[in-house]
Amino acid sequence: MEKTLGKNAAIFERHVITGLNLAGLEVKDYSPGYLTDETTGEVGFCIQQLSLARDPDLETMVVCFEDRLVWAAQNDGSEIVIKDEQPASLVAVLVLAAIWTADPMYPPRCQECEEETYDPQKTH
Repeated sequence: MEKTLGKNAAIFERHVITGLNLAGLEVKDYSPGYLTDETTGEVGFCIQQLSLARDPDLETMVVCFEDRLVWAAQNDGSEIVIKDEQPASLVAVLVLAAIWTADPMYPPRCQECEEETYDPQKTH
């Protein structure tokens, strides 16, 4: 049985691919692909926020599933929720802005990290 993207993940994929093409960027440089959530079996679209040349360890890769965007390199439950007030198209714009500016988004920080002198750039 072939697995396909859900409606929101497909919208995200279409917006990101279109945005990269319109910006004159090579889509393949950002390692687009599909990943399956090991727990749910859900298929998501993945893309790096920095090119493979700048991020060979895939630390900036995000995956869009039907109801959320997650960081592939993180397994801490951090996510951006996709909902009516924050649709997949808006989440795609956030990722595109990160790609266009070469300033990747990192997972939201926990309260303890906010209180410390935590710098996510130093952990990658």
